[in-house]
Amino acid sequence: MDLIQKKLVFDLKEHFKDYESDKLNELIEKKIKDKLSHINLRISSQNHYRDDKRDIDSSKRCQARLWNDHCEGRCKNKCKNDGLCLRHYNMLSEKGSLEFGRVGEAKPLRNKDGKILSWYEGITSIEDHINLLREENKKRILQYIIHHTSVHNSSYIKN
Repeated sequence: MDLIQKKLVFDLKEHFKDYESDKLNELIEKKIKDKLSHINLRISSQNHYRDDKRDIDSSKRCQARLWNDHCEGRCKNKCKNDGLCLRHYNMLSEKGSLEFGRVGEAKPLRNKDGKILSWYEGITSIEDHINLLREENKKRILQYIIHHTSVHNSSYIKN
C-alpha cells in the first residue's frame, strides 16, 4: 500500500475510531484501494494546455481564466471584444459572468454550482496534495462509509 493509501486509511480510521471494528477497517481499506485508482494524484502546476502551438502575443490573448484541472489557465484564443474571445464574450453577455473570472482578477472561491474550488496554488508537497484531495472528497467518502456501515449493521441485526 503506498503512502497516499496509508494516509487515507489512517485518517478515516481516526475519524471513525468510536466505531472501531474489524469489518469497518476492512471496508475502509478495500474501498480506498478500489476507488483510489480512479483519482488523479499527480501534482502539477503546469498549464495542461501548453501543447497548443498558437503563438499569440499575451496582450492580444483572451483574458478568460480557465479551470485547467485546479492549476488555472488562460484562454489561448485572440481577443475579439472587451479583452475576450468570441466564446467568452458571448458567455459573459448571456450569463453575466465568466465561470472562473478573468486572469488578473481574484480567483473565485466557488463554482457556478456553489462547490468550493480548490486551486493548486501553494501546493508544493505530497502532504498538501493529500490534504486537498481528502478535503475535496471527504463528504463523498464519509457518506459511502456511513451507508455501508449502516447496511452492514442492519444485516447483522437481522441475523
